[in-house]
Amino acid sequence: MHEGPVTIFEGCTASATITGGQVLAVSGSGTLAPAGANSAAVVGIAIADAASAATVRVYVPAGVWTSTTPTGVTAGAKLVSGAAGTVETIGANTFEKIIGTALDTATGGNTVRWVPV
Repeated sequence: MHEGPVTIFEGCTASATITGGQVLAVSGSGTLAPAGANSAAVVGIAIADAASAATVRVYVPAGVWTSTTPTGVTAGAKLVSGAAGTVETIGANTFEKIIGTALDTATGGNTVRWVPV
């Protein structure tokens, strides 16, 4: 019996042409593209080719999770834990507390999909 998150994720759209095997990074709210050099927004690896604007099949080793954000986050932002089990954008000098990367942009009080580190 499988427990835990599904690591094959198909919930984002390609914002550029993607080739299977490329490392992918968040490129906008709900979109992924091939990662640039030293990208801080990497979330997984493309399983198959995808044309721009098509659904992307991506291997995400730690899975994709959904949590509430009290203050709002921007897609691609590094996240830390917030009060009461929420997630929020990293603050100054808190790099050692990063828990993941936001896949979507969300306003305060709403949910955001994110990938753990």
